[in-house]
Amino acid sequence: MASPLPLPRRGDSDSAEPSSPPWEGLGEALNLLLDHRTPDGRYLMRHRYQWWAVYHVLVRQCGFPDGYREFVACIAQLFPEGLRVPCTESTMKQLSQTRYMEPVRDWRYDALYHGSPERFRLMRETVEWMGEMVGD
Repeated sequence: MASPLPLPRRGDSDSAEPSSPPWEGLGEALNLLLDHRTPDGRYLMRHRYQWWAVYHVLVRQCGFPDGYREFVACIAQLFPEGLRVPCTESTMKQLSQTRYMEPVRDWRYDALYHGSPERFRLMRETVEWMGEMVGD
C-alpha cells in the first residue's frame, strides 16, 4: 500500500473544512481506494454501502464534519463526472440508522444488523484500508 496521504487528522489546528476546496489528498486517496483490488482481483470498493466505511474513517480520524449529507456533497464536488460506485444520500441515510454508527472496535458481526457476512467483511476491509491511508 502507498504511504499515508496528507489528509487532516482530528485535532490538527490547520485542518481545512471540506466545504473549502476539498481536502488536499482526499481525491487522491479515494481514487486509490476505487482502483484497489483484493488478492482475488476484484475491486475492494464495489458496493454503495462501503462509502459509509470511508465516511466513518474521515469523521472519526480526520475530523470531517459529522453529517453524511456533507460527505455526499463533498464526494460530488470531488467527482462531478460520477463514480463507478456511486455515493448516494439514500444509502448513507439507511446506514446512519445501523450499528455501523458505533466505533469500529465495537463492530461485531450480527446477521440481523449487518446483513451478509460478505457485506460486514467488506465494510471492515474498507475501514482498515482507509485507516492506513490516513496514517492510522
